[in-house]
Amino acid sequence: MKITDVVIRMAKGASKVKAFAVVTFDNDFTVNAFKVVEGPNGLFV
Repeated sequence: MKITDVVIRMAKGASKVKAFAVVTFDNDFTVNAFKVVEGPNGLFV
């Protein structure tokens, strides 16, 4: 499986969620549920 597309949207407002991501694999399978969150040790997905 190869990543064929990535879309990142920045989150609005002051919260720990910094961005949302949509990742497409092989132009066929899309995952819409990625969040980039700020934690005590930095950013994580």
